[in-house]
Amino acid sequence: MLLFAVLALVSGRAEEVDMAFTDPDGKAIPVESIPSSSDFVMAFMAFGRKFRLRLSDSSLKIGGVLMRQNLCDFSIACLGEEKCYGSASFCNSIHGLFVSAGTVYQIRSAGAGKVRIEDLRHVPMDTEEGGEGHDEEGNVTRVIKVFLINDFDRVQEMGPDINLDTVEIFRNAKDVFEKNKWNIRGIELSLNGILNAVDRPLAHELFSKQQELDMIRTNTFDPEYVEKVDSIEMLRTLSRMLGTVHGNAGVEMLLEKSNLVLLLQTSSIKINGLTFVGGMGSAAKRFGIIKVSEPDSYFYKGKVLAHEIAHALGAEHEEGGRCLMREEESPLEKEESAALSHESIEKIESFISRNESKFGEIDTCGNGIMDGKKECDAGLPNGSVCCTSKCKLRAWAQCDDRNGRCCKDCGLLPKNTVCRVRTSNIHKMDCERESYCDGKSPACRVRYASDGARYASEGICKKGILQTEALMCERVGRFSSPKCLSRDGRLWCLDQYDVCLPVFTSLSSPIMLPDFWNQRDSNSAATKKGHMILLMAIPICLLVVSRFIASDR
Repeated sequence: MLLFAVLALVSGRAEEVDMAFTDPDGKAIPVESIPSSSDFVMAFMAFGRKFRLRLSDSSLKIGGVLMRQNLCDFSIACLGEEKCYGSASFCNSIHGLFVSAGTVYQIRSAGAGKVRIEDLRHVPMDTEEGGEGHDEEGNVTRVIKVFLINDFDRVQEMGPDINLDTVEIFRNAKDVFEKNKWNIRGIELSLNGILNAVDRPLAHELFSKQQELDMIRTNTFDPEYVEKVDSIEMLRTLSRMLGTVHGNAGVEMLLEKSNLVLLLQTSSIKINGLTFVGGMGSAAKRFGIIKVSEPDSYFYKGKVLAHEIAHALGAEHEEGGRCLMREEESPLEKEESAALSHESIEKIESFISRNESKFGEIDTCGNGIMDGKKECDAGLPNGSVCCTSKCKLRAWAQCDDRNGRCCKDCGLLPKNTVCRVRTSNIHKMDCERESYCDGKSPACRVRYASDGARYASEGICKKGILQTEALMCERVGRFSSPKCLSRDGRLWCLDQYDVCLPVFTSLSSPIMLPDFWNQRDSNSAATKKGHMILLMAIPICLLVVSRFIASDR
């Protein structure tokens, strides 16, 4: 029986205590400074004994910027006690569990600056650490190891769910990339790790303020151009900053061993990416930038990520219908399936064959990301209360809370528990549904309405995105208006000067609306025609009736 399911029934003593926070050298740390601390001591008196807990995270400073694997979670170890372990979260409030001398203790914020500590009775001593390794015999696997870094703006936007959001984007990229018809077996995308910039952006004001003012003064300001210039400068900065990271263990090792390191930033304009073609073959060019727009679907974000990964493997832009390597897509094509062409597949396979030694498997235990070869992964230096540092579940645990929304206090939530509420994002409303736990896994998978489902009279759902003319215009930086109706099967919108114009891609092809809109417009035209015929018929009928009455007299 799951231990933590019983703890609520056997909880013992509880006290509210004051806590003191210091650095490892004993210097006091104010509680508000903890978000920028990576290694500190938490001390308090409870139940007649003194506790001194050392908290540490898997973090790294790059160019003076603090980056964390887990946004606000820490491993717990007791100073002077070997068989002591646990984990705590400082997201919004303090909440944690740790085991000391065979007893489980729960700590959580109690208000008025105090912390409540509860003795949850004795547990069997956990046998540390379980077997190492997951060596498997079988076919050779070519593992393309990708490392994702979330810049400060994206971390602020997503909050504590940043890692789960990043994993969902990667999962979609993996699906898009791996489903292609490869000629060589064993090609696999692997998420080597995630880091989050938590105290400031990696770079500030890349685009010259003077340049921006000059563009505004001459009426040539182009936000897309500014963002593109920023991405180029950021790519150079990223190459310099991360090129110096080396290590034999932990996050430094995972970064150094990654074939591709991509920085994810937010964009209010549109999603785009920038990567060196064939960059995975060079230690200095294995970097890229992707601008992520929150209103876009996970599918499209994953498609852009897969596109940039293919670039780094030597694939170049191509033209053609549903080709993954197309340079530009219209807003209505973002959620369309895409695949690599035969030419791109041949280039990628040739690149992998020439660089075979770069694509071997490595042990990723400790990166905080679940895969089929791990029982759990806390992403913390000493594991957690649920998961050992060797990615094995503790004797009583079913899962680790950091591996999905369907795990709480090391136990799986019951089947049909709501783990993700329906979004209030106007671009996804009614198309991205509530998600439920399955009772078997910590994962909380995003659920979508079926493609083509009409949850609004003026639009349809596609890969979880609500597609309406108004939202399509918004996605290309224009406006929808009753005085600017789409026509001829094309999307028309108002520009910033209130001029009604058709919308084109950068390749000068019009953005075409799907059959749903054309059928609607045809029905509308037919209805108008019917109304006109009826209006013309009424006077004729009245004339006939009046003559009939006159002749009757």
